[in-house]
Amino acid sequence: MVFCALLFKKTWRIAYFRLFDKVYDQFYVFVVVKWESFAKKTDEE
Repeated sequence: MVFCALLFKKTWRIAYFRLFDKVYDQFYVFVVVKWESFAKKTDEE
């Protein structure tokens, strides 16, 4: 059902993929920041 809505409603499709892209970007930044924090902690020890 959701797939059909995304298939036929261009505005919904654009909004869905913008949301997906925004969540992906936030996740990527979170992982990079945590990785740097982890790397600094292991270097200090």
